[in-house]
Amino acid sequence: MRSIFAVLALGAALAACAGNPSSDSRPARHGGARLIAVEEVEASTASSAYDLIQQLRPRWLYVTTGPTTFGQEPGIVVYVNEMRMGGLANLRELDTNSIHHIAFMDANEATARFGLNHTHGAISVTLKVGAPYRSGGN
Repeated sequence: MRSIFAVLALGAALAACAGNPSSDSRPARHGGARLIAVEEVEASTASSAYDLIQQLRPRWLYVTTGPTTFGQEPGIVVYVNEMRMGGLANLRELDTNSIHHIAFMDANEATARFGLNHTHGAISVTLKVGAPYRSGGN
């Protein structure tokens, strides 16, 4: 009986002493339903922010139909480094090599953060420090 406990204790001790796997072997951290984390951006093969979102969080790109009123943005509003850029087409101009992370905000969150006219929410792209806004060919 004691030998069983000794073997189990030895196994637990060896497991505790075992080294952690290298950071290269760990899967990319998932940012959750509302965030594409930097690890996911770096692990992606997408060339633009639009393609990245389409691969990882495609629901962000679809507007739920509903009534719009005069003066309200007809779709999802895109922000880059807190600056309003326009609609989803702007995401095609952003090279993934310059992106740090991307967040989605529903209508309430976007309105609280950026003000009125966010009926369908917003996508906020944060670029790496010193990264250009537009992709190389544009």
